[in-house]
Amino acid sequence: MNSKDKYEALTARVQAAHGWDFTDVCVDGENCGVKDDNSEEFWAAMLVTIHNSAGGRLSEAGIDPATVGIRY
Repeated sequence: MNSKDKYEALTARVQAAHGWDFTDVCVDGENCGVKDDNSEEFWAAMLVTIHNSAGGRLSEAGIDPATVGIRY
């Protein structure tokens, strides 16, 4: 599974379990630090970023990020 598929699967898992408020692909894209050229490098950076962004949002809400596979 490539990084894009992993990112999308993790996003879907978070959204299914806790709703849309904990993920934001646009913010992740701005914060990942890699130009959005749809490359493996970009999606690998996005995967790291979602762990930090969604993990932080879930933690702030009192939800253990590990329940959806987030390592925060």
